[in-house]
Amino acid sequence: MTRVFASGDVDNDWLTWRCEAAWAFGADIFISIHCNAAESSEAKGTEVFYYPSSETGHALASCIQSELAALLKAAQGSKLL
Repeated sequence: MTRVFASGDVDNDWLTWRCEAAWAFGADIFISIHCNAAESSEAKGTEVFYYPSSETGHALASCIQSELAALLKAAQGSKLL
């Protein structure tokens, strides 16, 4: 799932800080890749966040998410013993 991060959202304060730091250092694109895992079944899978006004960031985030989804689906048959 690709998502636009919501600035000011309590859950995304750390993400907002990282994005602002990236812009301060002159980044051309900001994306943040998250691999979720927890006891709750609601927190699973991958997400790629991008800056709301970045068309290039959106395109890159979508490509990365598609590749991650394909790789993870292919890897589901492999398990450590």
